[in-house]
This record gives sequence, C-alpha cells and structure tokens, in this order.
Amino acid sequence: MYRVIKILIILCGILLLGLVSMIAGFMIYNDAPVLHGDLEFNIHYKGDKHIDLYQPTNQVYSQSPVVLYFHGGAWMIGRKESINNARFHGAINTLRAQGYAVVSPEYALATEERSPFPDCVIDAYDAADWILENAETYNFDVENIGVMGESAGAHLALMTGYLEAGHQAKIQYIVDVYGPTDLYTLYQQQIPFIDTIKEQIPFLGDMDIPKMLFGFDPEVEVDRAKALALANSPVQYIHNASPPTLIIHGNQDRVVPISQSEVLINYLDSLDVVYDYHVLDSVDHAFRGASEAQKAKTQKWISDFVLAHYLGD
Repeated sequence: MYRVIKILIILCGILLLGLVSMIAGFMIYNDAPVLHGDLEFNIHYKGDKHIDLYQPTNQVYSQSPVVLYFHGGAWMIGRKESINNARFHGAINTLRAQGYAVVSPEYALATEERSPFPDCVIDAYDAADWILENAETYNFDVENIGVMGESAGAHLALMTGYLEAGHQAKIQYIVDVYGPTDLYTLYQQQIPFIDTIKEQIPFLGDMDIPKMLFGFDPEVEVDRAKALALANSPVQYIHNASPPTLIIHGNQDRVVPISQSEVLINYLDSLDVVYDYHVLDSVDHAFRGASEAQKAKTQKWISDFVLAHYLGD
C-alpha cells in the first residue's frame, strides 16, 4: 500500500512539473507581459476584489499614462491574469516599452445565484477610480487613462468610457475588441450565442446561461429582462463628447456577432464620435482562425491607436 501511495505521489509530481513546464514554455514562447518589468499582483481595490499592475518597462514620461484592461469570459468566467494569454502580448509589451502602465482588475462574475449586473460595471468604474486614488503612489498620469477589453471585457471598457456618471476618472480612449454593445439585441439572438459559448466552454454544461446572466428567468419576466439589458448596453450612453473608440471584430464571430459592432458604429456616426474600425476577415471569436499576419496587424492597430491618443504635457 505504501509503495502504491509513493508511486502516485511521484506521478503527481511529474504531472505537476510537466504542467508548470508547459505553462512556462507558453509564457516564454509568447513573450508574456508577466516576464517583463516591475509587476505588482493582487493589490486590493475594493471588497474582495484585487488588481494587477504592470509598470512601464521604460520610463518615457514623468508620469505614466495608464491602460485599464478588462478580461473576457462572457461575464461568467475569466481571470485578471489572462492578460498573459497570447492575444494581446504584442500591444501590451509595446505600450509598456513606450512608457505606459497597464492595470488588470477582477470584477464580479455570474454565479448560479447571482447576476453579474450591475456589479461588474460598478467594479469597472471603481477600478478606474482606483487609478485616480493611487496616482501619487504609482506615478500615474490621470490625464491619460484609457480602457481596453475583449468580449465581455470590451463591454465593460465601453460602459466605463461612455457612462461617465458612474466614476470620476476621465477616459481618453476606448479599445473594443469584439465587445457586446446592445445586450437586448444579443439576448434576442441567444440560441446561437449560448450554443457557441457551451461549445467553446464545455464545462458550463447544462447551466441555464440566460438565468445566470439576468439573475432571473428572462422568458418569464420579459419587461424586467429588457430593462436590465438596455441599462447595461453601452450604445445607450454614447454622446457627442464620447471618447475615440477603436473597434476590432471578426466577421465570422459566432459568440458576439459583428452586427454588435455595426450597431455601435451607427450610433457613433450619428453623433460624430471619432472611431477606427477594423474587420478581420474569416475570423471567429477570440481570434479563432486568424492568420499570423492578422494577429500582428491587430497588435499594431491597438498600440498605434493608444499612442495616437496620448495628451501631451
């Protein structure tokens, strides 16, 4: 019996070592931001929520402009550490080398008992205000704060940029990568949306995703569902002084249809708000199907857009 336990311990150790080696190899191969510069993890910013700080790798400015990054995950999964996946390394590393700090916060996620709304939006606002409150400690330039996110994180970036009443931070620009913009329309398209999420995130299994996201059965409480969706739709808050917005979307996205970006563009056009729009041909959600050339272009679009909207001293 002792020998069996010993063998199992050795096997578990080998598997753990292999997993650690794989993760380290992935990080090194993809030049993850976590490998560079001064980092500070799990800084408390409210309640049970924490934020990670990636300081500039070059001190270009007397005070560091800041990019506030929100991870994706359909408001149900995801972690602040996912900034170290391979999708935005090029842009993040470029910006840090150009003197930018990047912060990545936790925010409320859905559970089977609780909707993420409005808590995730409030968390996003509070993360933006944390930058203001800690500007002296971390040498942040509060006149140069931008927001960025992918998918559900892009939704939070858009809400933070457009709905200024919820926070004190002044947002100078928004980077929206395949983000939901009109939640009521997205809910009306829920069958392909939910099927694709379950296909791409199998462990969600038989969870009732609409009920998790709304916090109640939206098919029973129809008016309440519509009110919640509209209240959390970024397009409802665009105004003629909204920040410049970079929009990137794959035209084969099965989770967040490209029509969500097209709706956003119609609102921006109607109010003469500045934006850049890039469509990735034959690309699905999370850059599935993207070529290396398309991925490289995406990094440059993001870093160029952010750098172009720096407000000088």
